[in-house]
Amino acid sequence: MVYVSHNRDEVYRMCDGVCVVSDGRSGPKMGMRELFEAPRSLAAALISGCKNVSPVSALPDGSLRCETWGVTLFCEVPFGLDVTHVGIRAHYLHMGEGENRIPCVVDRIIDSSFSTIVMLRTPAGGLLRYECEKDAWEGLEAGESCVVHVARRDVLPLGEGGAR
Repeated sequence: MVYVSHNRDEVYRMCDGVCVVSDGRSGPKMGMRELFEAPRSLAAALISGCKNVSPVSALPDGSLRCETWGVTLFCEVPFGLDVTHVGIRAHYLHMGEGENRIPCVVDRIIDSSFSTIVMLRTPAGGLLRYECEKDAWEGLEAGESCVVHVARRDVLPLGEGGAR
């Protein structure tokens, strides 16, 4: 059976495998876990809910220079020459010092029913969306400086065609 949907929650609950269609072409079949934990393409990352993406340049030391954010990140997953973007899920960011440090300024805070969404302005002027529990954000306001970080395992190297 073929099931077509843009609702990622329905797809997650009802399907075992998935193909992401982008520009009229189907990407490779992947398991549901791969789509949500380790998407390989920009289209798969976006359709699975990844809110933070940036074009990248691969550097000789194995890091990725994120153009939108003006930072260099290391990732755990090996990537090939076809890497064009990087993704970071909004709930993979953490406040404070750590590996893959990103200095930011709070752009705005969006209060939600059970969580807080914080839009962070990065060194290059791009925005990062950070989603956290309400009490994790107490004390900071728009205009204040802060530092977030992301673990290497949570940095998603992405290609246009889906191969890594």
